[in-house]
Formats: sequence, C-alpha cells, structure tokens
Amino acid sequence: MAAALTRSNLRFSFQDGRVEELCAVPTEETWVLNLKRGVLSAFQTSLTRPGSEEVQETDVQGVCLTHYENKLEGDLLTITKQKDLSSCTKRPDFTSYLASASSSYNTDSPVQSWPLLDSTSGCSQTVEGGILTESSCEETHTFRPFSRQTGGASTKATSHLRLVSRDGPVPTSTEQQFTRRTPVFETITEASANSQAETVTALLQHLDEVSHQEVRPEAPALFSRLVIALRGLEYPVLSKVYADTTDTHSRKFLVDAMPLVGTAAAAAVVRDMYTNGDLSQEDADAWFTSLAFLKNPTSDMFTAIAPMLESEPSQSAMLGTSALVNTFCKINSRCGEDSGVQQVMRRVEAQLGSGCRALNEEQKVKILVALRALGNAGRWVNAKQVLERCYTENNDMEVRVAAIEAWRHTPCEYDRTNLLAAYQDEAQDSEVRIAAYLSIMTCPTPAVVAAVKDRLTSEGVNQVGSFVWTHLTNLQESAAPGKEWARVLLGEELLANKFSTEALRFSRNYESSFFMNELNVGASVESNVVFSSKSFLPRSGMLNLTVDLFGESVNLFEVGGRIEGFESYLDRLFGPDGYFPEDTVATALRGLRQQKRETEATTLEDFLEEATDEPRGSYYLRLFGNDVHYRHFRGLSGSNEPTTSPLALLMELARGGKVDYTKSYQLLDAHYSVPTVTGLPLTLGAQSTATVALRMDGSFSVQSLTDVNIQGHLRPSAAIHVDGVMVVDAHVTSAGVKVSSTMHTSTALEGKVRVSGGSLVDVAFDTPKQRTEFIDMETKYFYVRDDKDEEIEKEEPLITICSVDILGMNLCKEIAMPSSSCFSLPTTLRAYLEKTDTQTGYTFRYTKTTNEISLLFDAPGAQNSRRMALSLEAHSNKLLAKVDSFFIKAEMNGEYMWQHDRKSVKTEIQVGKDIYLMKGGLLTAYGDVMQVEPSLELSVNGRDLFNTKVLIIADKPQSKYSLEATTYHSAMREPLSIKGTFQKHQEGDTTTYSARMEQVDHPVFLEYDGTFSPRDLNTKITMRYGPIDLLAEETWSHTYENGVRKIKGTTTSGSEFYGVNTKTENELILAPNSIMLTSKLDRVSEFGSGVQTLLVDLQRTPGNSLTAVIDLDSIHSKFNGNADLRKASPGHYTGLVQAKLSTPVTGEMTLIDATASMKDISQPGTFNINAEVSVTIPVTTVTLTSEVYGDSQQGKINLQTQIGNKKFGLMMEATPSSLLIDADVVKHVVVNAKVRCVCACVCVCQMSFIYIS
Repeated sequence: MAAALTRSNLRFSFQDGRVEELCAVPTEETWVLNLKRGVLSAFQTSLTRPGSEEVQETDVQGVCLTHYENKLEGDLLTITKQKDLSSCTKRPDFTSYLASASSSYNTDSPVQSWPLLDSTSGCSQTVEGGILTESSCEETHTFRPFSRQTGGASTKATSHLRLVSRDGPVPTSTEQQFTRRTPVFETITEASANSQAETVTALLQHLDEVSHQEVRPEAPALFSRLVIALRGLEYPVLSKVYADTTDTHSRKFLVDAMPLVGTAAAAAVVRDMYTNGDLSQEDADAWFTSLAFLKNPTSDMFTAIAPMLESEPSQSAMLGTSALVNTFCKINSRCGEDSGVQQVMRRVEAQLGSGCRALNEEQKVKILVALRALGNAGRWVNAKQVLERCYTENNDMEVRVAAIEAWRHTPCEYDRTNLLAAYQDEAQDSEVRIAAYLSIMTCPTPAVVAAVKDRLTSEGVNQVGSFVWTHLTNLQESAAPGKEWARVLLGEELLANKFSTEALRFSRNYESSFFMNELNVGASVESNVVFSSKSFLPRSGMLNLTVDLFGESVNLFEVGGRIEGFESYLDRLFGPDGYFPEDTVATALRGLRQQKRETEATTLEDFLEEATDEPRGSYYLRLFGNDVHYRHFRGLSGSNEPTTSPLALLMELARGGKVDYTKSYQLLDAHYSVPTVTGLPLTLGAQSTATVALRMDGSFSVQSLTDVNIQGHLRPSAAIHVDGVMVVDAHVTSAGVKVSSTMHTSTALEGKVRVSGGSLVDVAFDTPKQRTEFIDMETKYFYVRDDKDEEIEKEEPLITICSVDILGMNLCKEIAMPSSSCFSLPTTLRAYLEKTDTQTGYTFRYTKTTNEISLLFDAPGAQNSRRMALSLEAHSNKLLAKVDSFFIKAEMNGEYMWQHDRKSVKTEIQVGKDIYLMKGGLLTAYGDVMQVEPSLELSVNGRDLFNTKVLIIADKPQSKYSLEATTYHSAMREPLSIKGTFQKHQEGDTTTYSARMEQVDHPVFLEYDGTFSPRDLNTKITMRYGPIDLLAEETWSHTYENGVRKIKGTTTSGSEFYGVNTKTENELILAPNSIMLTSKLDRVSEFGSGVQTLLVDLQRTPGNSLTAVIDLDSIHSKFNGNADLRKASPGHYTGLVQAKLSTPVTGEMTLIDATASMKDISQPGTFNINAEVSVTIPVTTVTLTSEVYGDSQQGKINLQTQIGNKKFGLMMEATPSSLLIDADVVKHVVVNAKVRCVCACVCVCQMSFIYIS
C-alpha cells in the first residue's frame, strides 16, 4: 500500500486555501488518487478570516454546503467546519444504481442525496501565522432503514494531519504527462477477483451434496459464491469447467448461474449453451431481458453476444442486447467506434432491409422489433438513410412512426434536419408529423424551438396543432425540474391557442407533475393520445411515469400501444343491429364520425387506405427508458404465444413420472458506495439468492384435474439467503459488519391421490415425522475483516408459542430477538407442525353414485378418534342423511311433495336421543280470487315447540283482501289468532279505504275508514285493547271562489277509559289582501276542561297600510298583540306595536308599547330627515329623536336619547370653515374648530376642547 501511495507525486491547484483542481499522472490508480483527495480535503480551508459563514465547498465528498466558525486569538486561528452531507452534489447517488436511464437536474434543495445514511461530518483546523499546523476530521454514517430506535450499523471515519517539518519547493520533471482531475471522489468499478477452476468445481460438488435429496439452508449462499467465483474465470477456463461438468444435477447449477455472472466470458459460455441446446428459449429470453439492467457492460460482451443475433433472433434478444448497448454508451462516449457494438448494430440493421418494406405480417413484426431495438440503442452504423426511407416511403403507418421513434435515444449530434422537414410538411399524415415533432424535441435548441413556434402560428391541420400546442403549454407549466429548459427556450409568455383541443376528437399531450424542493422529490405523469384523420377513435397512446429523486430523474416505466380496425367492431357491438344497441352510444359514435369528416382535411392516402374488419394493434412496455416487451396482435382471439401456468408446469412434470427439479435464482445484487472524509469508500451491499427443488417419485398418471392417479412421495424444498454488508474498503484491506439471513423450508408428503371424474376422490397421506418444519429462518451477524467473517456471539432467549390442537396437530413457532438495539431482525424464527396424537396419517374419501354421496375423513392409528363421515341418499321423494363423527352423531329422514297447488316437506332429525320433527306446507289456489296457505310445525321428542298457519285471500276484482293467522309457541299459554281485512272502493273521484285487524276471542281490534276526494278528506280510527279504547275522527273541506281560498277542518278524539274528549275546529281564509286563521279547541276531561281560541288576522291596504292582530284566549291566560304600519302623508310614515298579557296571577300587563314616526322634509339641494321612536316596556321607557340635515354650506346631525330619567346626546355641525362636536354620553365634551385664511397661501386653524364634568 505504501509503495502505491508514494509511487508518484500529485500536483494540485491551491487558491486562497481552496483545492480547485488536481493534476495526476495517467497511471495513478483510482483508489490511490481517492486517498490523496481525502488528505487534500483535510488540508483545505475555504474561509481564512474570523467569523462564521456558510459556503459551497468542493472536496472528496462532493460539492457540499459547509458551515465555518472561525475564532482568532493573537496569531492563532481556530477553524471549525461542519458539512451537511445531505446537501452534497456530484457524489454517487443510489438512483444511479436503480437505473442507467436516469438524467441529472440541478436544484437548490437542501437535500441532494438519498437518505439511506444518517451522516455527520466535521473538521477542526489550527492555523498559526498563516500556516496550517493541525487538522482533525471525524465523520459518522449510520444505516437506519432496518434498525430500531437509535441503533443501527454505524461507521466512523477519522483523519488527523499535523505539521511535522517544513521543506522548500521540490523540482519536478516537466516532461511527465498529467491529466486534469477534480477533488471529488471517483467511483471505482469493482474488478472480479481471479478464481481457480478448482474452486468452482468444489462449490459445484458441495451444492450437489446440499441439494441431492432436499435443498438445505446453505444452498443459496453456496450458489451466490458460485456466481462470484465464475466472474473471476476467463472464457477458456470457464468453457472447460462447463464442458467437464457432466453430472446433470451439478450442470443445472451452472446453467442457472451463468446468465447471472455478467462478464464477457460468461456471455460467451451462454452463447455456447444456447447453440448446443443446453439453454431453453425461455431461459435465453429471460437472460436477454436481464441485459437491460446490467450496470457495467464491456466491449467483449457484444463480441460474444453478436453471433446469437445472426438468424431469426427473438424479440427479447433484439430488445435486451440493444438496451445493453445504450447502457454501454452512457459510460463510453465513443461507443459508436467500438467493434463489438458495431457487430451487434449491423445485425439489428440487417432486419430493416433497404427501406422497411414487409411482404407479410411476420416480416412487419420483425421490422418493428428492429426499429424499437435501434431506439433502445440510440446508435447505429449505416441506418440513417434506411430509416429516412422507412418513414418517407409508403410503408405501414406503424412502421413509419417506429422509424421516427428510433431517434429517441440518439445523441444530439445525429442529424435531425429531415425530421424537422417532415414535421413542417402539411402533406404528411398527422401521425408522422407528431412523431417527428416529438423526436426533434428530444434535442431542443433555440433554432428548433423557433421553427416549431413559427410552424404553430401557421398550422393548418388541427390534429397536429392541437398536440403541439398542448405539449408546449404543458412544458411551460410543468413542475418537473428536468423540463426547466422549456421555460428558458419557450419563455414565460403563454402560447396563443387557435386550435380545438377536445379530448375525444383531437390529439393531445397530457402532463401532471409535482416537485417538493424541500425534499428534492417529485414525480410527473405524461400521456400522449394521437388521433388519425382516418379514424374517429384514437390511433395510439402512451402513459409515462418519471420520478425525480435527489438530483436524478428516473424514467420508471412507460406503457403504450396502437390500435386499428376497431371502428367496425364497435359498430357490431353498439350499432342498430349490434349486441348492445344503445342509442346514446350509437349517437355519440355517429357524432364523432361526422366531426372527423367535417374538421379534418383528407389526402389521397386517406381514401386509398385498405379497410379492414379485423381489429389489430400492438402494445409495449419500457422500463427505465428501454423497450423490454413488445407484442403485436391481430384479431381479438388473444395472443398465439404459448403461456405456461404453474399448474400446467406441475402437471407436465407429473406426467413424466419421476421428477428431480432444481432451480436457482439471484433475487438481488446491489451495492451503494459513498466517499468518506479519508477518501476511502463506504459500501453498502445487498445480495439475495434462492434455490428451489421438487422431488417426486412413484406412480403418476395425471391426464387432467378430473383424471388423476398418483401414488408416491412429494418432497418440495426451498431456501433463500440474504446478505447485507457495510464495509469500508481500503483496497488492500477492508473492515465492516455483515448480516446474513437464511430462510429454509423442507416438507415431505407421502401417500396417494386418486380422482376419477366426479364420482371418486380418494386421498391418503402419511405423517411419519413427529415434527414437520416448514419455515426455518436464521440470522447471523458478523464482523468483516479482510474478507473474513467473524460471527458475533448471541445468547438470546428462545420463545415458543403453539396453537390449540387441531386434528392431532399443533402449529408452533419459535422466535428469538437480538438483545442489541443495533440489530432488528430476529436471530431465530421457526414455524412447524407437531403431532399431539399417534396418528400415522390422514385419509379423505369422496364417492358419488346416482342416488348417494358420501364423505369420509379419518386419522388411522390415533388414540383419540378423528373420524368424520357424512352420507346422503335420495330415492324418489325421500332423502336420508347420516353424520357420524367423533363429536356428534345424527341421522335425518325427509320426504317432500311438489305439486302445482300443494307443496310439503317433512323432516325428522335424530341427534343422540333427541328427535326433531319439522313439517312445512304450502297450499295455493289461483284465479280472480287467489288463496295462499303456508304452514310450519316444529316438535322435539313429541312435544310441540312451534307451529303457525296463515291463510291469505285476495279478491282482486273486488279489491278485497283478508288474512287469518294462528301461531303457537311452547312459551305461550294459548295460540294467538289474528284476522284482518282490507277493502278499497272507488266512485268517481272519491276513494274509500277500510281496514280491520282483530285478535280472535279477545277484545283487541283496530279499525280504519277513510274517504278522499279533491274537496273533502274524512278519516275515522277506532282502537280497543281490552278496556282501553280510542276513537279519532277528522273532517276537512276545501273551496275556492272569486280568488278566496277556504280550508275548514274538524278533529275529534276521545277515550271512555281515560275520560277524555277533545274537539278542534280550524278555518284558514286566504284572500288577495288578507289572511285569517281561526282555531277553537274544546277539551273535556276529569283533569280539567275548557275552551281555547286563536285568531290571527293580517290585513293590507296596497300602498297605504299593513295591520296584524293576534288574539289567544286559553283556559288560564289571554294574549293580545297588534301592529300597524301606515303612510300618513307623502314622506311621513308611522308605526305602532302593542302586546298585552292577562293572567289570574298578574292581571293585565303591557309587554310592549312602541310608536315610531319618520318625516322626510328634504327640498331640492337639501337633505332633511327627522325621526322619533318611543318604546315602553314593563321596566322603563326609551325615547330616541334624530335630525339629519345637509346642504352645500353646512351639515348637521342631532341625536337625543332618554332611557328612564337619563338623557344622552350627540350633536355635530360642520361648515367649510368650522366643525362643532357636542357629545354628552358618558362625559360631556365640546370640540370647536375654525379655519381662517389670511391670504391665498396662509391659513390659521383655531381649536378649542372643553370638558364639562
């Protein structure tokens, strides 16, 4: 390590304490340069004067907001600085590990990095006489997401510099070459450690041992080590290892591991495996798709993959390989000159021919896939002229649009002049023009934006104008930080909209976005809906989701598709002769057709387009900006591609007899590195692998789900291993912590399964083990030192919890939690079934014959019986059921009759010694007079428990209905019988209703009679319940003559039992200028009798007066109230309100006596209103007089109030030269002000203030 650090000198630019630039020799290793960056970061001081300040400082950790606190004592300057690491930019971010298709954006947010770590960083420096003598820095990083409370895996980094001696300048060679570097940490691409073939062979042998009978817990960890070991082998060795591995079981692990290695050597072996037929097409497609997510491809990979694209490459091969090219080009700007990339792209371009011309549907799909592959790669060799012919010649519209979209990932140096011309050409189809517009806007320049805006002002095609206007407007209004360029190039001025943008008729761009600058988090959803002049339905659409995280915009996914030929399909569904002839839908469709014809200009191509009655289209999925899935369909019968379900796979395996299936997966392989103050990287890593196995042996015959005959054993097993690591890597040594979790399950099932149609299901399985574990999870914690793991000892108590015994089995779990707060995952977690009885297994049998169904469940060998049996027999109109179980025995006999007018059922159930009998019946008669007679009887051991019988008769011609019901329950003394009748009679416009309900043999009844007509309403209700009686009658009449409406009503009610009789007479008269209500209530009872009257009289004389009178005369009091408002003369109004109450206790008293008067005596040029109000209430009298006067020379307000004996007043007089205020409210105050002008420029103001006590 010392030799590497001292091998070469490092020059750097040092300006006023800042390290601005490094000059390193080209051969300097990156890890060495990072260490030297750490030293320079501790050496750097951005603020050398006393005081405090926040600055942006660039060092090994990036560009960070740094707070300085400097103190000067004599010539000793003490510097303390704290960095906010969450604000740092230009440092590795976790989003770069999520996707290669991310783009950077700038924002002034205080949060600039992914908050996976809670980090602090600070330095203390001492400067004496302008020379740095000492510097100490300390930094902590705590990983929090899966830690409890304040705990968590934590790393502390410290550095200390101290001035030892001073030397003069050292001469350096001027012939040595240097490269410019920044002080910011450089990420190191991990190189695979060299491996030996013997290591791989030993791992394969060990894997075979731990998965031969079942998958053991250590299998996934061994598989992960196998993948890592394979990465260190060159192609000749790796190929020899694969060739020498002849054992089928061991080779299966190699086949599973090889696509996960991610090296050029492994890609070459995968190629050999595919060529030899050792790799299925499904596995090959999965590998090609995974290439889209490979982070660090090399040129040799393309050389290895290129032969696999020679003849008839699959869609996954084209899309996955092209996405890998795109990733390679992001880290290698001159990738277009790479021979491996050129080999791949030439094979893709060969699919296009000379101009994307297809003779059939199959060729068209191949061309479309190749065009999408070019769009993924964003690079090509000789495709420019071919692509231009593809979208300018008379090809299928989908091909033309796809050829234009091939420019979506290309560098801005690629010529887009022809695309701009295609957009500006109104003779082109609107789909082509919109696609061309979107392609040129991937590289916007002031000239391009100006050309687009100029074209928009003169646009004559509404489809194109609508889309471009909505797209540009959304760009202007977007909150996405990655679209800030639009506001710069387009300006803030709103674009004029002269286009129709109806959503159901014209092409549009939709965008919704938000961005929270405080958190540096946002998202945007964008959608394009493109119509064609040839259809009233949308022709294509897409939906895109992009998230903005801490300075990186990540395009998560995009889904889209294209349809044609659905117009006739909708007609067949919703047209006049369709399956759903809905008028509103058909009308809407006709309207859309007519609008299309009227608003869109057509070209010759519109009329020559081939019509089709068969719907067709395509759909695609893009992840992180790359096409990973594309499908083309024709018709609605579904995809012709085979689909495989887990059940179909299991049945296919079972038909083969003996099954030995093993599959290994890599679920996760990710790492995240951040620089520390020392220049050493802190790496967070996560790896997860899984191995599943299925062993089956015996006699297997599975034709379908209804024809199964299996006898043998089934042993499924699986294990998942997860490693999480936090390590500081000093290249020659490393240290950190590691957590390793393993989840394992292994069960065995032996027995038989027989299914024969729907007549037999016979299942039996053995339980030879006392304890069957189906989940076993163990977590271990380690210290990591130089790739060696030292386990942290643990002594946690084990907690066992078991459920209640179910059929001789207990479900139990065991758990142990770590005692340290630094760790949160349980160290032990198990779930298992444990036998609580001696059963050797379980049996289940189902049989069905013509007249019988039987079910049987049993646990042979159990000390406590678990037997449960159920049988059902049906003969003619009789049914027999038996239940025989360890907790109940029962037998049921039943018979039934089902005729047109007679239905009955009889059921007898015996449970133990008890016999339950149920009888039910239903008699019916139909015709003008309909009868329904249901009945139900229940008895237990010969004793009646409940019975009921109901008779309902409906005479529909006579509108007569009757009900008779008798009910008995064992808790009742005697049966309850009820009779009821209801009748309706119509004569002219008068309708009569009568109803009666009574309890037989008891004085309980309820009668109702009612007569209704437009003129009258009469009702009568009579009720009796034993001695209690109630009679209520109501009569109302209504007349309307000569504009006067009269409503009269009489209501009587009484009860002999309670000795109460009441009679109420009401009359309401509504006339044009009056309303009168009179009411009289006459009550007679032993508690008190009397008469109560109410009169409400409202009278109006139009334009003159309004009077109101209310008189209430009750048994113990009288109330009289009247109000009068009238116009005494023009401008003179008077008002009167009086209310009196008289009771035997208080006698007659006045509640209120109020008068008011207002006179308007204003003349032309004057305003003069006088008002007087007097209110007398039982306590006191209040009077108020007011005078308001105003003309051109003076204004006057005089308010005088007297409350009882107290007087209050306020008087204000104002002229152009004086103001007088005399206020006598709480105190008496007089204010007098006058203004006198001596000359035109001089005025004198006099003011007096008088306070009168």
